[in-house]
Amino acid sequence: MHTVSLTVQDCTPGQSNQCQGCISQRLDLQPGVTSYRFTNQNDALSVAVTYDPRVLTLAELARQLRCSHAHLDPNIAQMVIKLKGMHNPRCERTIESTINALSGVYATASYPSSSLRLEFDRLQCPLPEIIRRLDLLGYSPVFPAPVDLHTTSQSLGITQKQVEQLPKQTEKYTANKQSNIWNWLRTHPDILLVSISALSFLIGFLIFVLGGSDVWRITFLAIAAITASTQTAPEAVQSIRQFKLDVDVLMFVAATGAASLGHYEEGAFLLFLFGLGAAGEHLALSRARSAINALSTVTPDTADLIHSDGSITTVPVSNLKIGDQVLVKPYARIPSDGEILQGASEVDQATITGEAQPVAKHIGDSVFAGTMNTTNALTLNITKTASESTIARILKLVEEAQTTKSKTQLFTDRIEAVYVPIVFLATILLVVLVPLLTTKSWGLSFLHAMAFLTAASPCALAIGTPAAILCAIARSAKIGVLIKGGIHLEQLAHIKAIAFDKTGTLTTGQPQLLDIVMADQDNEPTELLKLAASVESSISHPLAQAIKRAAEQKKIQLESVLELTQTAGQGASALVKGQRITVGKLPTGIDLSEDLNEHANQLEQQGLTVIYITRNQNHVLGFLSLQDTLRSNAQRTIQQLNDIGITHTSLLTGDHVEAATRLNSLGLSNIHADLLPEDKLNLIDELTKQYKHVAMVGDGVNDAPALAHASIGIAMGAAGSDVALETADIVLPGSNLSRIPNAIQLARRSRKIIIQNLVFALAVIAIVSPLAAIGFANLAVAVFLHEGSTVLVTLNALRLLRFNPDPLPAIDSPHQPAIEQPTLVNA
Repeated sequence: MHTVSLTVQDCTPGQSNQCQGCISQRLDLQPGVTSYRFTNQNDALSVAVTYDPRVLTLAELARQLRCSHAHLDPNIAQMVIKLKGMHNPRCERTIESTINALSGVYATASYPSSSLRLEFDRLQCPLPEIIRRLDLLGYSPVFPAPVDLHTTSQSLGITQKQVEQLPKQTEKYTANKQSNIWNWLRTHPDILLVSISALSFLIGFLIFVLGGSDVWRITFLAIAAITASTQTAPEAVQSIRQFKLDVDVLMFVAATGAASLGHYEEGAFLLFLFGLGAAGEHLALSRARSAINALSTVTPDTADLIHSDGSITTVPVSNLKIGDQVLVKPYARIPSDGEILQGASEVDQATITGEAQPVAKHIGDSVFAGTMNTTNALTLNITKTASESTIARILKLVEEAQTTKSKTQLFTDRIEAVYVPIVFLATILLVVLVPLLTTKSWGLSFLHAMAFLTAASPCALAIGTPAAILCAIARSAKIGVLIKGGIHLEQLAHIKAIAFDKTGTLTTGQPQLLDIVMADQDNEPTELLKLAASVESSISHPLAQAIKRAAEQKKIQLESVLELTQTAGQGASALVKGQRITVGKLPTGIDLSEDLNEHANQLEQQGLTVIYITRNQNHVLGFLSLQDTLRSNAQRTIQQLNDIGITHTSLLTGDHVEAATRLNSLGLSNIHADLLPEDKLNLIDELTKQYKHVAMVGDGVNDAPALAHASIGIAMGAAGSDVALETADIVLPGSNLSRIPNAIQLARRSRKIIIQNLVFALAVIAIVSPLAAIGFANLAVAVFLHEGSTVLVTLNALRLLRFNPDPLPAIDSPHQPAIEQPTLVNA
């Protein structure tokens, strides 16, 4: 467990209880948080949070509390770095035990992703000292690129000179598909060395069979043993230096023991199999790592910068600043997030959203780094730097997700902590007691004990779950679903009920203003729209943005506003020209004229949304009617969810009943309308009691409390939303609703593979280790089955990289069955 302190800003003494309640609500729902404690010194509120870094990253904790104005000390930093030299799961413990011994540092290593997450206090332990310790252990950090190192150095507070002393990246994690076998072997040295080992062992064995010279026999067998051990021997030496007894050490002890008894072929074959298993495991995992690291290669290295005089120069993408203008040629990748200033084209956004079809983009539309411009040239205004682009943030979140552990991993870790000492103790007893109690020789008992230890080692058990989670996260990112960790992946597999928001989720989130109705016909409609747009100009809700767009289209000059306030589920209010203008639902206690009330009711019965504009809380100026459109695949998605076993789907909306009933045709289980934010939380609680595992789907901005309250929060269309990327458990950067059933299917498939891996690993241990202990399975067989099971569970996990959703029946058929009408609940 790790404890970190956050300071709550902008919280006056009178607001202390309210601030504590808001933070408590978020922490109570956050997986990985074990306890927290508030302190208030000198009118400054702070909270000390104790959490499990294996489940929850520091960055995720900070993101969740940022909206409550709780911030980490500026000297506290987190980063995820790639490591070269991690050859087996035991490297995780070596790295963590060494780095966590440093003051102010907490490290979480991940062998499957070959990465290290560091959470550290720069004042207590600067980054170069951590790098130096890693280097002493034999692990080399691989940073994304030198330019990113400069960016990182500024954020981490280390000097440029120290940056230049850090190891630079010498390789790119790209899939090598060269057809030349020799070149392929050169890029996979462990496979090359194992191949040399196999050839040398075969020659040595043939010399033995043919009765050749013992000198040549032993020479070739020694070459086989040495070349097979180049990856595993350093780990064994490191363990011996730290006085640790693990499988690496015991393999070499067993091989040495076999050779000392004259079984040279058995000793060499043992090391060959051990090296082969490790190489196969590395090769398999490299495919999963490549799938993740491919995200970092989609952005171009350079951009065509347009200067004020119209000239164009090519500059590094990292040099682009907000407000720069760049030219993107046809069939070139967009260098950073921006807004189109000139031109129109179709943009392939598959790298961000997973959507196969290019999307038409026009002046004013947003585009994202790493996406492909297709037909025409575009001039962009850069809105985010390269390091803060959507693809960079997604890659960062995916890297963090790789270093977290699921509940299954934590369970196997706890079992392993008890199981491993028992196995070591049993091995010692086999070595010592069997020769004393039976007629077996010490040498034979030693070999049988080593065979038992090899068969009983939980390597396959340790790698089966994290490898599957790594592959699932990689595949989900490829299809346009960002899952923020193994714990959320496991939760998603258990989902039985899903609640949907309406605007921006089941509808497009692009409402259109249809009509302006005045209470006093002497007033101008444009004046009413001007008042409404002035109040709503800085509000992010889709309805507010629709009102603002309508004013812009009519080229209405907005008024300045003062004392702007927003009430969730009600609307917004501000002072405009000294008068309090409220835009939203009709305030209680205000009566409408009969004609105005009848007109508003007619529009609402047609499914339109009515927004009232009032003055000074007592006079209705009129109302605006707006209409949103259903997503084209909303009905199909609901049907798909039903087909895969989601037993309940609900609509939770703050819109009026008539607008909500327009969604009757979707096949939802029931519809809840006229909800306040707290009503949504109560309904999620009710669903959780009934179905236990509930997902909430929303836009991630106005639904943030509901998303946090559900078992799983899923944010739709979040590519342009920083808030959604930070607060949701699962993020759909695009707006394709069908990704939700796809993600659930992937989560369930990964759960099946994890169970398969655990059962297979335990079966091998349960069957082979007793046979090895009594001598029915010799050391070579034990090593073969041990390493084979490790490779097989890894290969089984790799199946997730080729995951394709199960085919589901189309519902667009004219013969589709009638959809049962949902239960309508008016809050």
